[in-house]
Amino acid sequence: MNALLSDRLALAQRKQFGSSSEKYAEGYEQMDLFNEAEQEADPNAAEPEMEEIHPKPYKRKKPTGKKEEDLSAFETTEVIKHKLEGKERFCPECGTKYKVVTTETVKYLKFIPARFEVVEEITYIYACPKCGMMKRPQKDPALLKGSIDGRAQRIPADGPLPIRKDQGWVPSGEISGG
Repeated sequence: MNALLSDRLALAQRKQFGSSSEKYAEGYEQMDLFNEAEQEADPNAAEPEMEEIHPKPYKRKKPTGKKEEDLSAFETTEVIKHKLEGKERFCPECGTKYKVVTTETVKYLKFIPARFEVVEEITYIYACPKCGMMKRPQKDPALLKGSIDGRAQRIPADGPLPIRKDQGWVPSGEISGG
């Protein structure tokens, strides 16, 4: 009885603490569970055609109202209105005066040394009541699309880089030594 218990203890300890391997005891064979389809398949059968799946990349939705929330802490100090003037107010196709159909409002930060100001640009969009042709006035493009610092400091495209002076921005060739 003592020998039987010792053998069982040794076997239990070997199972629990012994090295594990993929080998099976003598005379034991693993059943073929997953080879059934391969054995019964016709090797001369044509391969099924696979269709390629191209999932659309995930685009994170931009939070709405974030820009307005950021700019609400600053006071609007300047309003710039872009309107059509003179002959531009008339449709070149039929000569009818354009009618304002909607406005576009863009707010951005303007940095003045030691403070920020919010500038509000309103662009009037016109449409001809007769032929439906639409037109909007020209305005300077933003430096960074969608940024709150879009048009803060413009650099002239045709001249040298500006240098700051107390009176404002002037081309570097116009600064005097006094």
